[in-house]
Amino acid sequence: MRRIFTLLAVMVMAGTFAAAQTEPAKQMETKAKAKVTKPAATKVIGTIVSADATTLTLKAAKGEEKFALTADTKIKQGSKTLTAADLTAGEKATVTYTKAADQMTATQVVVSAPKPAPKAKAGKVEKK
Repeated sequence: MRRIFTLLAVMVMAGTFAAAQTEPAKQMETKAKAKVTKPAATKVIGTIVSADATTLTLKAAKGEEKFALTADTKIKQGSKTLTAADLTAGEKATVTYTKAADQMTATQVVVSAPKPAPKAKAGKVEKK
C-alpha cells in the first residue's frame, strides 16, 4: 500500500513537471514563427527630392526611391518630431522602411540637422 502511494505521488509530480516544461517550448515556438513573418526593416540614406502627406521621394545611391508615408511613420530631426509637411527638398534623410508586395513603406524618417550658417569673418577696419 505504501508503495502504491509513493508510486502515485511520483507520477503526479512527473506529470506536473512535464506540463511545466511544454508551456515554455510552445511560447518559444510562437515567438520564432512571429519573427519569420515580420518583414525585415532596411535603411537608405539620401537627399529628399519631394514629399507630401502620403509619399516621400528620396535620391539615393541607387537612384530615386519612393516610399509610402503612413500615420505610423515616425519623422524626426534630432529629438524634434516632424510631420510630412515639414520635409523639404534638398534635406539629407535616413529612411527605415519595410517592403511588401513591391511597395516600400517608411517606418521612420530621420532628417539631418541643418548646417549652421557660416560665421561672418571679423575683418580689419580700414582707415581713410
